Amino acid sequence: MIRRILLDNSSYSLRNMGDVAMLQVAARRLAERFPDARIQCLTADARRLRRLVPQAQPLWCEGARQWTLTSILEGCPLPVMIHDRLYHRIENARRRGALFIQTILGPLLGARGVDDAPMRAYLSAVRDADLVIGTGGGYLTDPFEHQARMVLGTLAMAQSMNKRTAMVGQGVGPLHNPALRSFGAEVMNHLHLLTLREAVTSRPLINELGVKVDYIDTTGDDAIEAVYLGRTDAPANGIGVNLRVAGYAGALAGQLHVFKMVLADLSNQLNGPLIPLPIALQDEDSDVTSIGQLMDTGNWSIPDTPQEVMERVGCCRVVMTGSYHAAIFALSQGVPVVGVVASDYYTAKMRGIAGQFPDGCLIVPADQPDLAGRLRRAIESQWNAAPALRQPLLEAARRQIERGRRAYDHLAALPAGSKQ
Repeated sequence: MIRRILLDNSSYSLRNMGDVAMLQVAARRLAERFPDARIQCLTADARRLRRLVPQAQPLWCEGARQWTLTSILEGCPLPVMIHDRLYHRIENARRRGALFIQTILGPLLGARGVDDAPMRAYLSAVRDADLVIGTGGGYLTDPFEHQARMVLGTLAMAQSMNKRTAMVGQGVGPLHNPALRSFGAEVMNHLHLLTLREAVTSRPLINELGVKVDYIDTTGDDAIEAVYLGRTDAPANGIGVNLRVAGYAGALAGQLHVFKMVLADLSNQLNGPLIPLPIALQDEDSDVTSIGQLMDTGNWSIPDTPQEVMERVGCCRVVMTGSYHAAIFALSQGVPVVGVVASDYYTAKMRGIAGQFPDGCLIVPADQPDLAGRLRRAIESQWNAAPALRQPLLEAARRQIERGRRAYDHLAALPAGSKQ
């Protein structure tokens, strides 16, 4: 009997609209299949979680950070060999939720003037849970090592306590860090269920890591269901605009003038208004600033929910995007995409999307010659192809939704006990 479910997600601030959409669908699917279960979710914003994901109760993510990321040996004057051996033993014990680690961390945090109550609440939630799930995200990758370690740490601890565990809607890689590869493979090999967002890059990497899970499938992004169900069938002629300027997205800041010029010309030529589609709203990698530099007017509102962004996408005939979920929000309601990439991370993401939605996503590398010409031709091509692509893209979305629902059905039908 599943009475308590703990969710660890990819965006504790709930300020990334794609991550929120994935979490919303996961929580709704779980609530439908486990109607009597209490669902808790790690978050940094309890009020926002209650509003956006009403099926889940908040658990402050600071507890997971305290447990997973607090260094115990920092500043200890030990020989390197002894330090390394002790470090690995401590980390293995931490992943098992060993009580003696808590007895060390509690006083250590106290000495630093930090209350360890969040850590104790987090550990209690893991111990009380019957099912622990890492919800959808692209955090199993080198640029997001800390987030990956936190989610994997929660799952590893649950597995050591014989809990049922799963990861859903995962985009895996690029992943070169040896320690993270090893940790990820170890945790994934003990999952009861693993679903991937795409098969082009994630599935080969999973095979390379030697991951063998009883139930593994490529189900697409969980957010597809929310987008598809909320789509509009009204004709649209807008050009959706998104651009991610962040370290993990590559060097795009110096080319904003090129994007602005091409978009302005095409908006006039095609009589298609530019529609801003920000996905990441958090300060450190906000799309709002970069999109604002591409628009002639700053007179546009910042969306507060995934549904608001989805509605804007419904007014588009084509979307140019540098972020993954702006593409998902478009393709899942039959709108073709031009994906701009400038890093291995986003190249992998866009290649995966293109595989899930054939012909729907044209990829434009930003680091090759004649960016303006290539970008213009790609947007024009997708604009012209939009009417013919709509139904095939919607059918691709339907197939992925069905596979995703079957995976959650399998999760609900699992017998008690853990995978050893």
